[in-house]
Amino acid sequence: MPEQEDMMSIETSMGSGWFAVAVQALVVLARTEGNCSSSMIACSLKAHAVFLRRVMAQLVRSDIVEVREGRDGGYRLSRAAECITLADVYKAVHGVGALDLSPYEAHSDCTFTCRISAVMHAISNEVDEQVQITLTQHTIAQIVAKAL
Repeated sequence: MPEQEDMMSIETSMGSGWFAVAVQALVVLARTEGNCSSSMIACSLKAHAVFLRRVMAQLVRSDIVEVREGRDGGYRLSRAAECITLADVYKAVHGVGALDLSPYEAHSDCTFTCRISAVMHAISNEVDEQVQITLTQHTIAQIVAKAL
């Protein structure tokens, strides 16, 4: 059942795919006047509608996007595209740092593996900090302008 497996991965992981889809969806919204339905965005991105709605929910939670219910409802940017940095998007949809660390706890009897975990956590934090610095320098408006 590959489709069911795809749905499970959609539900359980926030990886780099979320970031790319979020940026693309925000570009679509930046270029659209008024509200834009999830089906319209999904069609534009050729993304699975369920996956897109999950990504959009994170953007709504982070106040990057507003959603309006009803017949004329849909999504729209909550602020100007010039004011939305890629760092904002990254924070909204990337639940963990740039490096995915092991989901398993180190065995408490083994000090070596405990130290490896601490070292990797420090490196992950350093990488994440550099990613944030770089992403802060780019906005959705700049991406729209470069993509035209």
